[in-house]
This record gives sequence, C-alpha cells and structure tokens, in this order.
Amino acid sequence: MVFQTLVVVSAALAAFQPDCPPKVPLTDGNIVFDIMWPTGAVEFGTAQVFRAFGMLEVNGIVYRAPDCFAVEQRQKGTVVYCPAPMPAPGGLMVSRKIYRPYGRGYIRYYDRIDNPTSSEVTAIVTFRGQLAMPYPVFRQGNGWVFIDSASVSADVPYVGLFYHRGLQYMSDDRPVVFTYDPQGMIAITYIVRMRPFSSIAILNFLEQTFSPLTADFRDGTATPQRIPSVSVAQPQSDLPSIIKEPDLDELSPEERSILWNIFIDTDVNMDGRVNVLDLITVRNDLGKTPQSASNPRCDVNFDFIINLFDLIMVRNDIGWPF
Repeated sequence: MVFQTLVVVSAALAAFQPDCPPKVPLTDGNIVFDIMWPTGAVEFGTAQVFRAFGMLEVNGIVYRAPDCFAVEQRQKGTVVYCPAPMPAPGGLMVSRKIYRPYGRGYIRYYDRIDNPTSSEVTAIVTFRGQLAMPYPVFRQGNGWVFIDSASVSADVPYVGLFYHRGLQYMSDDRPVVFTYDPQGMIAITYIVRMRPFSSIAILNFLEQTFSPLTADFRDGTATPQRIPSVSVAQPQSDLPSIIKEPDLDELSPEERSILWNIFIDTDVNMDGRVNVLDLITVRNDLGKTPQSASNPRCDVNFDFIINLFDLIMVRNDIGWPF
C-alpha cells in the first residue's frame, strides 16, 4: 500500500515537470556554450572542456529552473533566463539570467537573490563546476583566474573566470572564497548578509579563448604565444577588458544597482551610479583613513588616506554607468 502511494505521488510530481528542451546552444564561431536546462550550467563547451560548469547553489539548494528557459535576442547579445524564481531556504527567491554578447568569447551569469521576508537572512551562495580534467592554473589575480586547458591540445581553449571586483580591503564584510581542487573542481563561495526586503545580484563571467593573456596584462610577466590549429583567426582574450570594465550590457538600472560582488569603486555609496552624492561622501571624510572614516570606501584608490586624489577619481567617473 505504501509502495503504491509512493508510485502515485511520484507520477503526480512527474506530471508537473515542464517538458523543456534539454539545452540552449549559444555558439559563435569556434566557441560553444551549451546551456543546460534546468540548472543553467554549461555542458561540455568547446572541445568538451567543461563538466556541468556554472552550477548555482544557495543555502545548500542547487538552482533548478521551475519552468522552461526563455531565449531573447537583444541588441548586443542573447539572453537566456527562466521567468519564474526558485524558492530557497530562509524564504529567499533565486533567479538567474545568462548573457552571451555577440562576437565575444564569454558568457555572463547574473544570479539574483531576493529576500521578501521581514528578517535578515544569511545566504551562502556557491558558483561551481568541474573541468574535464585538472588543467593547471596559467595566471591568477584578485578576483580572476585563467586556466591552461590548452596545454592538452591547440584545439582546446583556455578557460577564464572573473568573479570579484571592488572592496579589496573589506573582505570581512563581503567574503569571497575561491577554491580549485586536484580533480578540476572550481568553486566560488559568497557569504551574503541580506537585509529584510532586499535584493542582491552576483555576476560571474566565464570565458573560452584560444589566445593566452598578453604580456602587458597586470604583472607584465611574459607568456608564450600559441598558434591555434583552427583555421579561423581568434581574437585576444576578453578577460583583461572585462576586469577593467565589466560588461553590464542588457542589464536594467535596477539590476545594476543591486550588484554585490562586481561594481565600480567610485560608486562610494553603492547606489548603482556615480554622481555628486559620491563626491559629497568623499568630501565629508577628507583627511581620514579608511579605519577612521564614516565610509571606508571613500579611499577609492586604496592608498590608506582619503584626499584630493579620491575626489578626482570620483569626479572622472561621474555619470557611470548611465
């Protein structure tokens, strides 16, 4: 009797599962991103370099779209998303939007978490995935990593991942932990304290490229150049430009304003824009250190003193990103 009841319940649950395409292919030349339903992770990728890469987990629950993905061709790229959010522990609601710009070798994950409750909730958010094998780390910096999957073959692309920019000296307030184990599993963990009735969004950029990072990037260390065996000429890695100016195309002003892990440092008051309010905030803390300031983000250039240089940097960015 119990067994029959379980069978009936299982059949009923299965009946409510939407009949969705198993994946959405986002291809452009030699670079392939196949977006799996319902997780939104990348299956295989170019030359099968990935193993379900881009899984999202919130408070121990893996994101699974409750309905089919919608695919929209926008002005600057393709957007894949599920219109309905997924419930998560603590009363949270989770949604994700995946963007592939035309003619570029990366996708952008926009993972949004809403706290519609009247209580503060801590969200432990993990973005993870596995590479086909434990390729060596080629280059790594603050908030990004570049992996030499191309060491196997010239037909296998490098993998780039950009996951954090801003608040370099406030890691205690916005913890971001990156791990890469010997089996090729990458995980980035974000610990987010969410106020009542608030929303945050986390960006992760995933790149595939046949070109190594250039010698003048970041620390200036020379890197060997590799000639790809594919017939189509490949552009240089997009990673340096993404780190310098993260791609926020096809995001609304409201979606930009709740970014948690990637934003411009001159947005001192973190309202999603750089304007005269940021200038006033810096002016009020002139002459102080980050420790003594009312807002430690006023030390925009991270030289441990708030002075005219910080004011100039904010002034130069007024109007960003609108």
